[in-house]
Amino acid sequence: MDGKDLLRSRGRALEAAFFAKVDQELLQKLRDKLDQETRQKALGEVTGIQDPDVLEHLAQLGASPETLIAFTMIPVIAVAWADGKLDKKEVTAILDVAHAAGLDERTPGRQLLERWLEEPPQRDLYETWFDYMDALKPLLKDVELEELRDGIVKHTEWVAKSSGATLGLNAISHSEKKVLHRVREAFKP
Repeated sequence: MDGKDLLRSRGRALEAAFFAKVDQELLQKLRDKLDQETRQKALGEVTGIQDPDVLEHLAQLGASPETLIAFTMIPVIAVAWADGKLDKKEVTAILDVAHAAGLDERTPGRQLLERWLEEPPQRDLYETWFDYMDALKPLLKDVELEELRDGIVKHTEWVAKSSGATLGLNAISHSEKKVLHRVREAFKP
């Protein structure tokens, strides 16, 4: 092989290596986009938020479906245990919320939740939730914060009302009202 053929051969190898790298980068970008879309879909399922801009922003902030499942379930658990005990209607309501959030029986998150249905979590879990909320608020637009609040407050109120739903009453105990008030306050800018 003469010098020109060797140069051409090496040139083709160089081009192939270069374009293969470009293809890999494009492929990675496609994977990242699909991961982002999958994460946004999962975030929407977990939070009930439908606005794609809000979901995209949450995904860009690094919020994972797992984090948001915990984020949505902790106020529900707090309000259910507010009076120091759970009744069957509260347990059913919590499991319904968990199912809607994507916590099926096979997930570790569901197993942890079921443990909390037997005995309340440590108090510092609730404080950690408020700390997370304080860190998240400044990163969200008002409309994003409102959507997140609406979903969490709706589920939390639903669980609170479930135990008082006997005979058509939607009674919420004083201790549950205190938890609901604190959750609502946490979303204020």
